Amino acid sequence: MSYLVLARKYRPLVFADVVGQEHVTRPLTNALKTDRVAHAFLFAGARGVGKTTVARILAMALNCRVEVDERPCGQCDACLEIISGQAIDVFEIDGASNRGIDEVRELREMVKYLPSKGSFKVYIIDEVHMLTAPAFNALLKTLEEPPAHVVFIFATTEPHKVPATILSRCQRYDFKRITLKAIVGRLEQVASNEGIEISPTSLRIIARESEGSLRDSLSLLDQVIAFSGTRVADKNVVEALGLIDRALISGSAKALLAGDASQALELLDRVYTYGYDTKEFVTQLLEYFRSLVVCKVSPDPGRILDMLDAELEELKDIAADSSLETLNFFFNALLERMEKLRRSTRPQLVLEALMVGLAQVEPLQSVAELASRLEALLGSVGPDVRASDFRRVSGSPPEKGPDLVEQPLEAAPAQTGAAPEEAEPFFQPVPGGKPEWPDFLSTLKEKNNRLLLSLLEKAEVKAFTPETVELEFPSEPEVAFVNHDRDRLVELINEYLQARPEIKINARPVKAEPSAKAKPGRNAEQSKRAEETIRQHPMIKSAQEVLGAKLVKILTNTN
Repeated sequence: MSYLVLARKYRPLVFADVVGQEHVTRPLTNALKTDRVAHAFLFAGARGVGKTTVARILAMALNCRVEVDERPCGQCDACLEIISGQAIDVFEIDGASNRGIDEVRELREMVKYLPSKGSFKVYIIDEVHMLTAPAFNALLKTLEEPPAHVVFIFATTEPHKVPATILSRCQRYDFKRITLKAIVGRLEQVASNEGIEISPTSLRIIARESEGSLRDSLSLLDQVIAFSGTRVADKNVVEALGLIDRALISGSAKALLAGDASQALELLDRVYTYGYDTKEFVTQLLEYFRSLVVCKVSPDPGRILDMLDAELEELKDIAADSSLETLNFFFNALLERMEKLRRSTRPQLVLEALMVGLAQVEPLQSVAELASRLEALLGSVGPDVRASDFRRVSGSPPEKGPDLVEQPLEAAPAQTGAAPEEAEPFFQPVPGGKPEWPDFLSTLKEKNNRLLLSLLEKAEVKAFTPETVELEFPSEPEVAFVNHDRDRLVELINEYLQARPEIKINARPVKAEPSAKAKPGRNAEQSKRAEETIRQHPMIKSAQEVLGAKLVKILTNTN
């Protein structure tokens, strides 16, 4: 007798044996108990999840001759004939090879005749979406008002290709992919019945590779048994199924996140040595980073990921040490290169360059974290300086300094239940009534306003009276930085002088030399000094420290 594969040998014969489709089997069982069975059904879902199996069980239940609480019994003559494929009242039709209008016309003639032995004639059409449009149209009237003794059951993996006119005439049931836990439980039963010694880890690897298909998992188990016999080791499963060692995937991901390009290339070389497919390696690496993202954002990633317990714990540890921005960057980089790898005639070179490039990526930080660090840094500089004091610089600068788009400061929240206190003035009235610039600077120093103070100390005071304040700075960059906080400076001067003087901020004019005595390189020296002033400015250094940035280029207005 020829060998019967496990997928056929352990095919469910009653609704109770169907794994992972309770949302389908329960309403069908209730419909049979109350004699409310529809005349047409559409079973939709991925491959190997039980569509045709449930269709056969339903056909058995409709023709079962034994009075039991839950049909079918699986033991009567009618049930056994359907199981063996010899029932003359149950027709299984392949929609891919019987897709034309002639076949449908023949079916329409056959449904008129009463069943020969059972109570119903059942037509199971697999892959019904393969029927042609004329064939569907020819089936419409018969499907809407079939004879009382006929039941249609359609099965398809692509329900979106079935016309709406057909869908509206059927009860539709969508079959889910079977969970890893349910598949492992079924495989354990089969292995025990067959006398196979296999570890839970090996069963989970097989279940994971089946991608939610119980039929595929049984086929893979058959393949593993053929490779290793009745005693199956974990390494036998990897070798028999031609899988990429999971350690290579996790090791490559760790090397990339750690910035170890050498280790990443060594692991990639092992992938080539073992003869694994490059595209499959990238696909699994992409899935690994997707799992890391899920572990980073989900409080219970085990509900989303079909992973071994040890693998899940490892993923959680790696995700905890990496930012979400970094993990997303690696995922998107791999996703973008997958298509290029498919088209490349030398995918090895493309992948090596990608791995080296990703290993050079510094860990990324979220905008919220950077803003928090900047706020903390500015808070240590002085209480009157906040991150919101920074302004965005637009594209076109005016004559003196950059064009600034000012952001209004948010008002402080009102205190409830207490009368508002009058804010203490920043400056006390000028003693003797005569304002002095050094006294103004010393007051700023006492108030710990270091950023503004460092700018104003470079100024030459041309006038400092309640009517006019004129400041002259060594170069245009200083003027630009002062104008950056001009509103704050005006507010402080007005408060100190107890007046609203006209404020003029200028750059020190460059003395023109006779053309005959003009020194070559003079403009270059001035530009160099201006750039050095900008580089050494406290605000620039603070931004570099907080953001971990480098000052690459300085653009100045030469007009």
